[in-house]
Amino acid sequence: MIAYQQRTVRTGVLVAVAGLCVLSAGCGGGERWHTETSPVQGTVRINGQIPKGAQVTLHPTGGAVDVRESKPWGIVDENGVYVLRTYEKGDGSPTGEFQATVIWRVDPSVLGSPDQLGGAFENPADSEWMFTIDEDVTELPPIEIEDAKITKAKARSRNRAPTPFDDLDDM
Repeated sequence: MIAYQQRTVRTGVLVAVAGLCVLSAGCGGGERWHTETSPVQGTVRINGQIPKGAQVTLHPTGGAVDVRESKPWGIVDENGVYVLRTYEKGDGSPTGEFQATVIWRVDPSVLGSPDQLGGAFENPADSEWMFTIDEDVTELPPIEIEDAKITKAKARSRNRAPTPFDDLDDM
């Protein structure tokens, strides 16, 4: 009976030590999931107007900025200003070369709401806005979109899914 108890205690100790090794390996020394950022902001105008609620996203051109492939982004406020965030509100952007995209949702609070710009500025490969961000950059050059076709499609209700009886053009 004593030999059985000793084996059980040894097994328990080995399991505990193995668990601590796994936990310590996961908590330190490994690849960081984020990189350093610094505050950066910019402005947007579409046809001379402020596109409140539009989203500006920066896509790195030189490879991912971190293991999660994060992209700095910001929402245009009532003054036409967007403040970039990568990991948390207002933290800014990592350094590097980026191409910007702009999406202006009919209702920014609804995931999948239609883009009022018809997707014309959402592909980074087609982007005309290339930005270099380093430690000294706090303000990006303005994004000016002229002669954009703006569609004012209605956003779908967040309260219910469409039914076969709905006229989807009226939603």
